[in-house]
This record gives sequence, structure tokens and C-alpha cells, in this order.
Amino acid sequence: MGQHLPFNFEKPPTPLPMLRADEGNLAAAVDAAWDTLKRSNREPWLYRLAGNFACVVTDEQGQPISRVLDAEKLRYMLSRLADWRRMTRDGLAEAAPPMRVVNNILSTPNPDLPVMGGIVSAPVFGRSGKLLTGPGYHPDAQLLYVPSRGFEVPRIPEKPTLEQIMRARQLLCEDLLGDFSFVSQAERAHAVAMLLLGFGRSLIVGPSPLHMIEKPTPGSGATLLADVAATLLTGVSAGVMTETNSDDEWRKRLTAKLRESPSLVVLDNLTRRLDSQPLPPC
Repeated sequence: MGQHLPFNFEKPPTPLPMLRADEGNLAAAVDAAWDTLKRSNREPWLYRLAGNFACVVTDEQGQPISRVLDAEKLRYMLSRLADWRRMTRDGLAEAAPPMRVVNNILSTPNPDLPVMGGIVSAPVFGRSGKLLTGPGYHPDAQLLYVPSRGFEVPRIPEKPTLEQIMRARQLLCEDLLGDFSFVSQAERAHAVAMLLLGFGRSLIVGPSPLHMIEKPTPGSGATLLADVAATLLTGVSAGVMTETNSDDEWRKRLTAKLRESPSLVVLDNLTRRLDSQPLPPC
């Protein structure tokens, strides 16, 4: 038995609604298909991502990532959500969802679907300031929370005591970061800010600054520090991107990565200034 995930697409129990594949009125056919999609999406599996239709799948590491839905994939979903029929001389016969309906649905401007703002694997604060601890999609935060298998959130006090605050500080600054060779307390403070940003990112309206990790000496743990931040937020090490000197290649790589709704993106082993058009200057 596989793990039940809150974003799984599941075929609804029978009997399925019957939809006509030979409906001559395109608007009526599209409306009927839309109604079927929305009924199946009460526990969301279908989302709106940058104007596209998207669903969530798992990557090679078992981590949830978003994928843009093309016509064939949407047709696959529709074929399992309804009993499609067309009229023949012998009566109603089985049929496939017509591509004109599928393409019309995919062309819907601003589709009425939950917005996919990101996928997180640890409790984070939503836009209203509420800590999201329940698995599943949170409409207010526009986030999908998928905790790792076996992960349980302990009771979190609304007003932590001074002792609890000092224990948390020790955990971050000493237990977690104590062996990194920061050249001053300012660099340590920026590292703590980088670790915490992912948990409060939804509270910030607009962009947030990049974080650059510089090495005072080779082999001092810059990549490891990025892995620490990624593991805290996602449960796994950071997937990295390497630099390129081509604007077009930067655009392709970043578009492909951002379509997965990652919690963070790591650019590893930079050797030049980030001054490509698809990237902010750094």
C-alpha cells in the first residue's frame, strides 16, 4: 500500500456522471466537463499555476512537485471522471473525451481553481500569520503542506516562555550552526535569517532578497550550509542549479525549476556576477 497523499488524483466511486462526447453545443459540453472537474476537486488535486493548469506529483526522491497539465493528461483525468458516450445507430456507445472540449478548458482565462503558491514539507506561517500544521491545501496561504512520512508537529505554545526562546536560540545558533566558520556575528545573523525566511516567506508581500553564501576558505561548508537550510524546510538536501553564461539558458532552467513550486532554489559554485536579464543583480 502506498502512502495516501493529500494531492492524489483519485477516480470517484461509481456510478460516474454521463457526458456526451458528441454534444454539438461546445459551450454546454465545456460547462458540463467543468462541473465534473470542480466536483472532483473539492479536496484539491488540480491547481492554477502561473495561468496554467497544474497537478502535483512526486519526484525521484519522493518529494512533491507541481507539473503543468497538458491536453493529454487532462484528457486522461476527464476519461476517469465521467462516463463519456456518443450516439450510434445501435444506441449510446463508449467514447473518449473530445479534444475540442479539453483544449477549450485549457484555454480558460483565469480558471476558477485553487492557486498553487508553493509546496512545503514543514509547518510555515500563512499570509494571515497562522501557523499551518495540518496536511493538505491551505487556500488562505495558497500553499500545499505535505509533511514527510512519520513527521508529527509537537504542541506549539502561543506565547513561548523565555526559557523556550533561549532553547530555540541555542538549537539554531549553537547546535546547528556552531561548527560553521563565520567570520563575524553579522554573518551568523544572516545565516539565521536565511534559515528562518522559508518559514515566514508568505508573510512578506513582494520579493525577498537573495542570500549569498561566501567561503572564507575552500571546503569551509558553503554547500553544507545551503543543505542545512533546505533540509529544515523540505526534509531533504537542496537540489542545485549550476550557472550558465547564456540568458536564454538561464530563462529555460529557471522556468522549469519554478514550475515545480520549489520552496527554495540553490545556485551552486558561482564564479561570476549574476547579471543575466532573467536574474536580479547580485
